[in-house]
Amino acid sequence: MKFNKTCYLCILTWFIAFSLSGGYLHAKDLDGLYDELLYRTLGAESFKVIGENIESLESQKQTKERLFLLAKYYEHKASPKQSKEIYALLRKDYFSQLSSPEKSLYFYGLAYSEFLDKNIDASVQQLERFFKTTTSNNHLIGSAYHLLGNCYFQDQSYKDAEGAYKKAIESRKKVDDNKGMAASLNNLANIYLREGKYNDALEKYETSLLLKKEIGDLSGASATLNNIASIYYYQNQWVKALEMHLDALNINEELEDSLKTSYSLNNIGLIYHELRDFNKAVDYFFKAIAFKIKLNIPQSLSATYNNLGMTYSQMGNLDSALNNYDKAINLSIKIDDDEGFAAALNNRAKVFQERGLIKEALNDLLQSFYLDEASGNQRGILQSKTNIGEIYLKLNELEKAQAYIREALALSITLSSNSYLSLNYLHLSDYFDQLKSYDSAFFYLKRHTKMDSMLQVENNEKDVARIEAAYEFDKKMALIDLERENEKIMAEKRVQKAAYQRNGIFLITLFFVFVALAFFFNRKKLIQLNSQINEERKQLRIANLEKAAIFATVGHDVRGPISSVIKLMEMSNTGMISLDEMRSMQPQIHRNLNAISLLLENILNRSVFELNKSNINIEKILLYPLLDEVRSIFEIMLKQKSLRLDLSIHPSICIYGDRMLFSLILRNLLNNAIKYSESGTNILIEAYENAEGKQLIFSITNIGKGMTPEEINLVLNTKTMVKSKEGSAQEKGNGLGLILTKEALNKMGGTMDIDSNGTNETSFILSIPTRNSIVLDKN
Repeated sequence: MKFNKTCYLCILTWFIAFSLSGGYLHAKDLDGLYDELLYRTLGAESFKVIGENIESLESQKQTKERLFLLAKYYEHKASPKQSKEIYALLRKDYFSQLSSPEKSLYFYGLAYSEFLDKNIDASVQQLERFFKTTTSNNHLIGSAYHLLGNCYFQDQSYKDAEGAYKKAIESRKKVDDNKGMAASLNNLANIYLREGKYNDALEKYETSLLLKKEIGDLSGASATLNNIASIYYYQNQWVKALEMHLDALNINEELEDSLKTSYSLNNIGLIYHELRDFNKAVDYFFKAIAFKIKLNIPQSLSATYNNLGMTYSQMGNLDSALNNYDKAINLSIKIDDDEGFAAALNNRAKVFQERGLIKEALNDLLQSFYLDEASGNQRGILQSKTNIGEIYLKLNELEKAQAYIREALALSITLSSNSYLSLNYLHLSDYFDQLKSYDSAFFYLKRHTKMDSMLQVENNEKDVARIEAAYEFDKKMALIDLERENEKIMAEKRVQKAAYQRNGIFLITLFFVFVALAFFFNRKKLIQLNSQINEERKQLRIANLEKAAIFATVGHDVRGPISSVIKLMEMSNTGMISLDEMRSMQPQIHRNLNAISLLLENILNRSVFELNKSNINIEKILLYPLLDEVRSIFEIMLKQKSLRLDLSIHPSICIYGDRMLFSLILRNLLNNAIKYSESGTNILIEAYENAEGKQLIFSITNIGKGMTPEEINLVLNTKTMVKSKEGSAQEKGNGLGLILTKEALNKMGGTMDIDSNGTNETSFILSIPTRNSIVLDKN
């Protein structure tokens, strides 16, 4: 079949418009159209051998046009080798005959092929030649600047990339290239997101999203929705992040886009991770991994393995965490993904530290630091330097420790990272303490304490937001499941309707009966769901009233210690008390802050229990190390009252339960025992299995103020706070800790009893099921 000159020019112009409009092409949308046009214009043989039919063409003009067309086809197919061979033919036989617009297209096409082949420097070089030959084609100029931005981004020259994308947007705006502007705005926002400029990034993403929706680019809209969600994720706005990811997931499933579906599944898993629903997070990560293995996308697969490792680490499953970190590391090495490699190394180092493998942890951290430094990843550098400084402190290599800690401290100020700032203040305090420079140690300890108090408030607010988000999250997922079920029913109805129409009035009558029944059952489901949602709202209101009552009850307990600490700080700053006097009051300050921290945690967990949203993660827990962690929290309080903690526990004895809940139980009971112990006495902690081996008996006994039978009955049988009596040193209490202890035990299937002679000895006795007899709380 022969085409005239006008036909070839029209086809070439159409191809150029499609290939340049968005920066990247979507193969699934254009494959059929490309194949049809190329078969008609070039013939089937041109798909097999480059240039085989070129010599038989009627004119050199047609040859040039067909070579350009074939080059664009191979660029669309992401086959840079073949496209560069075509451009080599053009340069060899026809370059001197090319007009200026044709030369511009030649340089742009070659630059795009080099970019596809990951030859960034060569691509930039060809783009420089393009800009020297082109003049007024803003459509092509916009695409060239966009491609230049992509080159700079790949080369991690983010400022240069930002400038190139802005020029691309300006050029594309002149020719109303909305698709191109959407692509450039999206990539510009990617840079702002990487730099932590969330507001700027959000503005560009939202503009890009509007343009993509206007032109019907659903695939591009899905990608931008995921990007917007990542900003909300970084800002702890999990419900908004969820809404964006679910919108993207719906689009991806509608388009049957497995790649982007895998991204959405991974991102929803991350939200579940933040909501501490680790089992669901693992489930979504595994779904994402199944897609990514099938699609063979190692870089994205490495990121999900890393996420899965972090979740297992949070669950206390260190073996599975290490296994997934190793998979992420091996994949990152294979594909030269330095950023993913560094992140996985940093995470694996944490597991090594937990297992006491200090040298292995240090080796991973040093590698991670060098990789992040090479790529300019400031957040990664901060994390690595902080952790390296801590390890050198443990190894007593003080000079190395100081160097890393001070650099991390400066970087945490630059990046406005309060959590790392607090941690590095503490490390500096430890450093000066080891040097016996106590004034400097105390100076940085005060800064750490002040910053840590701020972070505690932030973390409590974040936890409350997490609870509310979990409620909203579950409600939205329930509605989405119902909508999908409705859509499934409606699809079935449409199929049935078509069948009934072909089979006459009788079948149509049956169809309407089916529709009526489906509507009836669907309405029943909606009524049940609304009833469930209303009940959850009722429970939330009850929980809020309970929280308000708790806050009213314990407000004085919080304000008093905080006010005293603030007053002491003010007196120290104004010189009303000396440094020695301030240092002598440090144990009291620590006791006050420790009491406040435990109280706030109890309030938060009380709210969680009232909402019935806490998840029980059963795992094997070695008692001795956990008790040692809890003991270290109360070390100053024990010294202040000259108390001795005796542990009658075999190092290998363990329980099966929720580590977070059991730690909370231990802290409340030990705090209670210290409060009511007489100075100079012992606190005895015992643990052993009963004769049947189905229950672990755990007890904590103190000598001091005892309890009457009436007091014991009140503590064990009431569900509200019981005002507690003063401790042996006039310590105050509110009774919330014991209420929370009973509720936490109940969630683990355990019980509590109290034995006291009413005068001076009291034992709190816990009975906790072993693994063979655990019954999980359905909530």
